[in-house]
Amino acid sequence: MRGQEKLAVEQISNKKIRVRNEGGTTSFIIGVFALNSTDNSVKYVKLDAPASVKILSTEDIDLPETVPTGWRTSVLTAYGNIFWEES
Repeated sequence: MRGQEKLAVEQISNKKIRVRNEGGTTSFIIGVFALNSTDNSVKYVKLDAPASVKILSTEDIDLPETVPTGWRTSVLTAYGNIFWEES
């Protein structure tokens, strides 16, 4: 299942991301990483509960804490994959 995941990530606001599932399996998002490209500092936000993104669907995910606007975001899945927002 891990190899069948393919997600596209977009930061909508500092409290919300949008994830589009382009893969062949349902994905479960368990956390979000944010990278400050200026100094390479990283922030990790663990979701309160895994967010499910079904095959060929798009989900907006509310974050339990803020991620700085302008930082590059990624999602961590239950299968251990990390998918970064396109820069």
